Amino acid sequence: MKLTYNDPEKYELIQNQAIEIIQETKSIQSLHKVKAELIGESGFITNELKGLGKLSLEEKKFFGPLLNGIKNKISTLIKEKEEEFSQKNCEKTDFGLLPETDIGLKHIVSESIELLHTIFNNIGFEFFEGPDIEKTYYNFDALNMPEDHPARDNNDTFYMSNDKSELLRTQVTAVQIRLLESISRINKDIRAYSIGNVFRNDSHDATHSCQFQQIEGIILEKGVTMQHLKGFLEYLLESFFERKVKVEFRPSFFPFTEPSCEVFAYAKVENGKLILSEDGEPLEIGGCGIIHPTILERFNKPNAQAFAFGMGLERWIMLKYGIKNIHSLYNNQINELKNIKNSL
Repeated sequence: MKLTYNDPEKYELIQNQAIEIIQETKSIQSLHKVKAELIGESGFITNELKGLGKLSLEEKKFFGPLLNGIKNKISTLIKEKEEEFSQKNCEKTDFGLLPETDIGLKHIVSESIELLHTIFNNIGFEFFEGPDIEKTYYNFDALNMPEDHPARDNNDTFYMSNDKSELLRTQVTAVQIRLLESISRINKDIRAYSIGNVFRNDSHDATHSCQFQQIEGIILEKGVTMQHLKGFLEYLLESFFERKVKVEFRPSFFPFTEPSCEVFAYAKVENGKLILSEDGEPLEIGGCGIIHPTILERFNKPNAQAFAFGMGLERWIMLKYGIKNIHSLYNNQINELKNIKNSL
């Protein structure tokens, strides 16, 4: 059955069907399959939430809470069913015959990405993706970065071809170019974001890695200014960190935005942990600015106004979880990752 946003009764039908299916599942394997189909990364409810960005403001206000309510109810029922299966297995199993095993946990990076999807969906953003192996045009040329730009040097960028026409993308900003290209002949407002891998030849200290996740976003709406951008990023940071964050915006230069700013959060090391602190030192966590007029003109939007931002997700995670070394996230030291979660 195909659902439409103007027919909420169909969502109620889906919810009732989901409840019935969950209650009738006979095995934990079947339950996990249902969970993936409904609220997994590519599940039905998840995809419906991602599609909220295409709706009007009134529709978002109605269907956002409705879909989140259905998702929460399904999550609760699945958790209860998992506990039910777990109890039954405990009754049947002689644990004295089993070796000690560790219970798996969701990785901190995965949890953080899921949280960001929720934050962005709740304020009407649409999710867009692009390829990890990118065309040089989208990664550099279309972003006003000429051939002699330092970022295009072999020592900084991983090229995939001798003619340098393809590379492992160095910034998710390339997705914004693909998006602008796709709507170049359409007059519409945009609220879009991307989260994905980027690759740079840069792993010389505890706060850098040659591969990391980047959060990118764009708002193209009439009348947007740097003041709107600043307020939006403060809201985004406070939603992610679940607390007030002292931030600082410093003038900077990026070829694809004008004016441009670097964003700093105040942090310090305390008891061996990197933590947010108003009396700490500024730590750079991303860049932002008003999209350069030449880029908007290139995609047939000479009179449009838009702002964009790009942030390193791992920097945010380090500040939220008190991690001093970025490499702790990916060195496969299970006990270290587990201790990070247990210390919260």
